[in-house]
Amino acid sequence: MESPAFLVNVLTRNVQQVQKALDALSDADLRMTPDQVKANPAGWLVWHQARFADLVLSHAGGKTQAWAEGNWSVKFPGAPADPKKTGLGDTMEQVMAMNFPKAALSGYLDAVLEKAKSVASGLTSADFGREISHPIRTNEKVKMGDLLAGMTTDFVQHSGQVCYLRGYITGPGWR
Repeated sequence: MESPAFLVNVLTRNVQQVQKALDALSDADLRMTPDQVKANPAGWLVWHQARFADLVLSHAGGKTQAWAEGNWSVKFPGAPADPKKTGLGDTMEQVMAMNFPKAALSGYLDAVLEKAKSVASGLTSADFGREISHPIRTNEKVKMGDLLAGMTTDFVQHSGQVCYLRGYITGPGWR
């Protein structure tokens, strides 16, 4: 399997798991957290993982973010409209000021997965070794493969956290 197909495969499987977790949660559940000082709620985790992936994928592919294309900021009350804001460094006050409607989370995840497929369709395995500017630290260069690996690691980590919180909130077992 070539690198672009592998990337899409990993993201697709993770989106499927997160969508399954979302199915079991209500909008109120998406704001719950075991500790409002130290732990992000599932809704924010889904939003953040999608925002970061959208930023990285769009930057790597030279495309407009799904966030801007779908006017997603208005679908998440309290979310920053700035396409560079992904939640990195947010305080708990900023996190809890946002709302995470389940329908918006699900739709945005799907839009980001479509963005991943669109970007990956234009990449070759050789592109993963190419240097590009970093999407956040714009004065730095990074190999595209390293950037996409970091984004994928973040995505997988947050998918696991969301699935854990789904179990914490609704109990064991997938309904």
